[in-house]
Amino acid sequence: MQGERRDERSKRIDLEQPVTLLTSDGHSFAVVLKDISLDGFRIQHRGEYLDPWEVVTLVSHRGTRTRAQIRWITTDEAGGIFLDTPEEGFTC
Repeated sequence: MQGERRDERSKRIDLEQPVTLLTSDGHSFAVVLKDISLDGFRIQHRGEYLDPWEVVTLVSHRGTRTRAQIRWITTDEAGGIFLDTPEEGFTC
């Protein structure tokens, strides 16, 4: 049964949604939200510098916000966990 919950939490929804990422020091840049799950996300970026473990805010095109923490980074993608439950309407 515990394995079933883990599968449900790791179930990802593919997206291709532009969002704004706000860093902890106030910088903002456009990224693409590639997928989400109940507690995590993956974004595509254009090589911007991101800190692992940094707390960021993701802002949808509707202006809804959710706090998140970066957990991994590559040259053009990053992923992490949600610290807040995304507001209703965060994704399209």
